[in-house]
Amino acid sequence: MRAHAVGAAVLLRDQQRDLLHRWAAAEHKERVTDYVAELLDGRAELAGPFVMLMDGAIVTALRERTTAPAHHARAVAAALLNASQDAESGLS
Repeated sequence: MRAHAVGAAVLLRDQQRDLLHRWAAAEHKERVTDYVAELLDGRAELAGPFVMLMDGAIVTALRERTTAPAHHARAVAAALLNASQDAESGLS
């Protein structure tokens, strides 16, 4: 019976650690998104999509071992920013 109690305690500890890591990651991502929103100066609605581009570029760069995804993400971000500016000025 004691082994079950120890196993349950270990499982609970691991779950708490996992929860803490998830919270820390979410907090970090929120701060990065806020920072990107500040950089976008009036285009805060693009912060989420830009952070998603960053995340995708980082993961793809790691998988492919190249910096090309960062260049592609930059081009997509520029297109999103231009489209946003065009829509605001009524050029779409």
